[in-house]
Amino acid sequence: MGVLEFFASIIGSLAWPGVVLVVLWYNRLRLANLPDWIEELTLPGGFKIKFEKALNEATKRAELLAPKVQDAHAKDDIGDPLADLAKQFPEIAVIESFREIDRTLWTIAYRLFFFPHKNFPERALAELVRLDYIDENTAQLFKNLRDARDAALRTVQNNSPRATSLRLQPEQALRYRDASRTLNMKLREVLTSLERDNRQKIP
Repeated sequence: MGVLEFFASIIGSLAWPGVVLVVLWYNRLRLANLPDWIEELTLPGGFKIKFEKALNEATKRAELLAPKVQDAHAKDDIGDPLADLAKQFPEIAVIESFREIDRTLWTIAYRLFFFPHKNFPERALAELVRLDYIDENTAQLFKNLRDARDAALRTVQNNSPRATSLRLQPEQALRYRDASRTLNMKLREVLTSLERDNRQKIP
């Protein structure tokens, strides 16, 4: 092998790794989102992972909010039908817990004097933040709980009843229940404040 052939073989062996590195560099932003993309592909278990991630974030935000609302409302699971439901049908308990929040938010939307449409939760929450009735943490808690609810729905839709390992666990549903009750208590406090402030505006 001559000197030129030797250098040609070295260059050839380095060419492909160099191309791979260049491709990875230019696609680094897409690769950063690869874990989420993989979770989507690992159906049906991926939705359970998404639920857990959203629930963990919601739990942290609810803990920041909880001391502010628990003074006026004692949290008590005794006699709570959704807490009992969570032990046997976790996904249903999650869906129904979010429905309570949704109903309260609809009422708030009407108190804010605008007609709800398909994006009304974001509009209502943004208006409540603007008026200083809630903070950004509370608004984000709603989004985390909604994301978890959506993942729970997809878990039911994409799993057979026998695939118990891919379904939500009662402990997860109970954690969701606690976070959703904290948010709903805060929203009901806001509703009371809105009604009081509206009465004061009437001459």
